Amino acid sequence: MRLQGDSFRKIARTLNAEKVPTPMDLSILRSEVYVGHMGQNKTDTVSYKNHKQVEKPKEEWSSFLSSHKQMRAERGAVYMA
Repeated sequence: MRLQGDSFRKIARTLNAEKVPTPMDLSILRSEVYVGHMGQNKTDTVSYKNHKQVEKPKEEWSSFLSSHKQMRAERGAVYMA
């Protein structure tokens, strides 16, 4: 669209009219936080001397299901609970 000379405003209007999800919409659909789940203890340090953060495997996270109000349903429909 941009290569055809369309302005950013026209591209945005076209995408909004076609109901194309924005990157923000896609991140909401993928994130478990918006369903009400919380994951903690996701990173650790190499040692107490070296403060470099290392990501832990998902199996080692502390997971809390339904820890707060949902902002979307499990199936992906966005709503405020």
